[in-house]
Amino acid sequence: MQEPSALSLLPPVLVVVLAVFLRRPILSLLVGALFGLAMLGPTAILSNFADISLKVMQDETIAWLILVCGAFGALIALLVRTGGASAFAELALKFAKGQRSSLLMTFVLGVIIFIDDYLNALTVGETMKRITDKFKISREML
Repeated sequence: MQEPSALSLLPPVLVVVLAVFLRRPILSLLVGALFGLAMLGPTAILSNFADISLKVMQDETIAWLILVCGAFGALIALLVRTGGASAFAELALKFAKGQRSSLLMTFVLGVIIFIDDYLNALTVGETMKRITDKFKISREML
């Protein structure tokens, strides 16, 4: 194995630069990973990529992370498709009288649903989007 050097900073710097300019983070991460693998072994990029990917996917923690994130995403999609998010938004609109009350409701909902940061962002964002849009609150504040 080689000694660490300043060259090991090239793949993450490449990822950040590509993500900023292309605005495509997944593509940037993939290019950065392939660039790092090319630095390790220029003749065996694809085989190294397959070996490392297999090793990562066999890790129990990563498997649970992928499973839980997928389940949360499926739950949010189910809420949106069945109309649950819309029904909640309609109910919440009865209580929201202005910008301050809608932001307060967003805050309270975020505190109540804080099971996981990912689930919180998806659920609160999807359910309160219509309410904050009605009162012309920017998505950044949501």
